[in-house]
Amino acid sequence: MDLVTWLRPNPHTPIWAPGIEEIPAPTIDALPPRSVVCIDSAEPRRCLSQILAVIAAGHVAWPRAALIGAPLSDGLSLVEGPEPHPEACVILETSGSTSTPRRVQLGAAGLRANVEAILAYLPESS
Repeated sequence: MDLVTWLRPNPHTPIWAPGIEEIPAPTIDALPPRSVVCIDSAEPRRCLSQILAVIAAGHVAWPRAALIGAPLSDGLSLVEGPEPHPEACVILETSGSTSTPRRVQLGAAGLRANVEAILAYLPESS
C-alpha cells in the first residue's frame, strides 16, 4: 500500500484533526503533480496536519520556519526548482550542527516506518 492510501484510505474523508483549518481542496488539486509545497512550521499542530494533507494529495511537503516561493494560501507556498526524488514525500532540513544545514528528502517508506515505530512505542489510549 502506498503512503497516500495509508494516510487517506477514503479520499472523500478529510485527514486533518478537528479544530484545525484544512487546506482548501482547489489550492492543492490545482497544483502540478508532485509539487513541492512549503509549509509555515511556526504552529506545530497546524503544520503537521498540513504536511499530512499535502502528502495525501500526492505532493511533497517542506516544513520551514520561513516560507519561500509563491504564496498559495495562509501558511503555504509553492516552491519552484529541481524536481524532488521520485520517492520523496517530505523535505526536512538538518540542524547544521557540524556544517551548513542541508535538505534531506525522506521517502514514503521511511516516513511510514518512522510513524509506525512511534505508534508502537506510545501506549495505547483507552
